[in-house]
Amino acid sequence: MRKKIGMIAIITVIVILLTVSVVLVIERNMIRKTGNFLFYLDEKYYGTGVFMEITPEELVALIDRKESFAIFIHQPFCSTSYEFNKVLTEFANEEQISFYKISFDDMQKTSLGETIAYYPSLAIYKEGELIDFLDAESDEDLDKYKDKAAFAEWFGGYIQYK
Repeated sequence: MRKKIGMIAIITVIVILLTVSVVLVIERNMIRKTGNFLFYLDEKYYGTGVFMEITPEELVALIDRKESFAIFIHQPFCSTSYEFNKVLTEFANEEQISFYKISFDDMQKTSLGETIAYYPSLAIYKEGELIDFLDAESDEDLDKYKDKAAFAEWFGGYIQYK
């Protein structure tokens, strides 16, 4: 009986160690791929898939408060912004993640306007610092604007959401 209990304990320890090892390898590969540790957005951005339109002043306040968030930069009545909005909306609804939304013209009134030259875009902030953004002029980012899976892979390279 003791041998049986001992074997079960050894097998349990081995399974736990293997599970931890697999998780660490996956995390290390993700860090190597993006150069960043995955992080969570602030808690209030999980649980609903909504877009919240904000002003330039509100964006500056979010940065000053060192929040972690994502913001969709769009141009109203632009077909490219409209198409990307559909991808983001599908992603936001499925993953229950909320995004801020600001017009390109309003975004230009903030420090973000010094970095992002074209729309549409999506910018990721970690503790008030710009981590990355989609570049509308980059061929490398093109698939992320059109395909939810490609967008999710890019976004998931920074943000923990599952």
